[in-house]
Amino acid sequence: MQLGKLAHRFDGICSIALFLILILSAPAVAEEWIYTVRPGDNLWNLTERHLKSMEYVQPLQQLNQVRNPYVIPPGTALRIPVAWTKQQDIFAQAVSVYGTATLQRKDQERMPIEQGMQLLMGDEIHSGNDAFVTVELADGSQMRVQENTQLRLENMRMFGDYGLIDTLVDVRQGRTENSVPKNPRKPPGSKLKRHPQSARCAARISASGSLKRNPAPAARC
Repeated sequence: MQLGKLAHRFDGICSIALFLILILSAPAVAEEWIYTVRPGDNLWNLTERHLKSMEYVQPLQQLNQVRNPYVIPPGTALRIPVAWTKQQDIFAQAVSVYGTATLQRKDQERMPIEQGMQLLMGDEIHSGNDAFVTVELADGSQMRVQENTQLRLENMRMFGDYGLIDTLVDVRQGRTENSVPKNPRKPPGSKLKRHPQSARCAARISASGSLKRNPAPAARC
């Protein structure tokens, strides 16, 4: 009888251990740049222009199951892991300010936002009563920060040589209004596919590509 109970308990422990192993061994999902091939593109010149190293030619070919790296039909959608791409941080600009609005930057004291001020990744914007700030992003789109709003510029990055721009804004309180120009500064045939790691309330407002997300728990804004 005791032997049966021990065997049952051992089976339960093994099941739990196996479940944990499966969770821990699940591959991490990363961001991907979905690039639409244009005439003249091949894996070699795409890698040279947009990726960190020419060593990514073969992995890129395997990932996308491309038969001939020199000849790719125009219109083909290529998956490019963001971790492989050349990246640089970019900045936004406060193009108009009305009322009292302040900026909190890492390791600095809070300062008033002034027209023409550059805004960096990680900056936090706080607008007071009857105040608003219009922020122009690197792709030409604009975000109007309404009164009594707190937000953080989470991501402002440019991928590759074409300048695919990814901007992620975390609105922690209040609201914003966003506008996209008729001719945004973006490379043709590009979009960003992002798998979120959390359900934080955020808005991706860049005009330089669409966003695909995996289902995630709803976040209250």
